[in-house]
Amino acid sequence: MEAVETGHFILSTMHTRGAGKTLGRMRQMFNLEQARGILQQYADVASFILSQGLMPDVNGKYVLCCEYFAIQEIEDRNAIRKYAEGAFQDVEERLNRPGNRKWNAELKALLSAKKLYRRCMNNSTRSPAWRTNRP
Repeated sequence: MEAVETGHFILSTMHTRGAGKTLGRMRQMFNLEQARGILQQYADVASFILSQGLMPDVNGKYVLCCEYFAIQEIEDRNAIRKYAEGAFQDVEERLNRPGNRKWNAELKALLSAKKLYRRCMNNSTRSPAWRTNRP
C-alpha cells in the first residue's frame, strides 16, 4: 500500500473465487481494526480487481471465466469503505453494474451454448461452497 501511495503501479495476486471474495479475504486476514484501515486505504488506491477461474467444459477442456471489478468511481470506493464496516450489499451492487463483467453471467452464457455442464454451473457460483467439478 505504501508503494502505491508513492505512485508505483503494483500488481498482486490472491487466491479467491471472485472480486467480492477478494475483499472478504482481505477483511479476514487481519483483526477488525486492522482490516478497516487496510480496506479504507485500499479503497483510496486500488484501480481494479480481476478474478479468473478455469471451468471444465463438456469436451473436457477448460474455459476461462472472468470477473472484473473496476474501482474508478467514488461509489466503488465508498462501497469498499462500507465493506470494511460489514456492508456487503453495496459491493455486490457495484459488481453487478454494467461495465463490470460478471462471473455468473459468463457461466450462464457457456451453459446456454451447451459448453458447460449444469452441475459445473451450479457448483461455480460465488457461494461459500464454490468448487470445481470435473466432468
